[in-house]
Amino acid sequence: PNRLKHDKFLFRYGLLGSIRSRQKSNPLPTLDRPMIIRLLGAGANTDVHEPDLPTESDQLGSLPSDNSLSSLPSDDMLDVRTACNLVLGILLDMSNSSEEEKQCQVGRTRIYFKKGVLEGLEEMRQDVVQQYAVKVQAVARRWISRNVYHHLRDKVSKLQALWRACFQFRRFKGGRWSTVILQAHARRRQAYRVVQAWRREFAAVKLQSRARAIGAMQIFKQSRSAAVRLQCILRCIV
Repeated sequence: PNRLKHDKFLFRYGLLGSIRSRQKSNPLPTLDRPMIIRLLGAGANTDVHEPDLPTESDQLGSLPSDNSLSSLPSDDMLDVRTACNLVLGILLDMSNSSEEEKQCQVGRTRIYFKKGVLEGLEEMRQDVVQQYAVKVQAVARRWISRNVYHHLRDKVSKLQALWRACFQFRRFKGGRWSTVILQAHARRRQAYRVVQAWRREFAAVKLQSRARAIGAMQIFKQSRSAAVRLQCILRCIV
């Protein structure tokens, strides 16, 4: 926390230093004490003692306002009464501005700023915040675009993978159906061969049994004819 307060303190004083450097590079027109006393004395036609005016060490508070300085006429057109009134108005503005000091406390350090300094700091802070806000918005837009791109790319890759899977599954089904048909044809041919072997074997058995039956029939006929002949011979003898 102390480090953060110290950083804030340095940041605010850095901004204040930048403002003062700008004011030094473009200084405002000032009136020195002899000029003020001479103008007041000329306006009143009397001896005017030197008032207790703010010194140069008052820094920003001793500077007159922009409106009062911009209304100063040229040296040729400067008359006594107008000069006296202008100088008195400037002194009144300076006294009012010295009473309107604003206090700003950073941590345990109390800092007093003249009128308009805090507003300038606030404007500069708003400018810095605006710049960083623009940068953050740009980064956020890039991140959102990148996120949308990656999301769409993932969807496209998933769709492509699904399409390839469907195509491969169709090819697999077609190949499997062809394999099943080939296997059915092979099994049918094998069954046909087995059936043909069975038929040939059955036919061979039939032929063998028929051949044996014919042979047995011939033997039976021969035996019966021989028996009949023997019976005939025996009958003739008897």
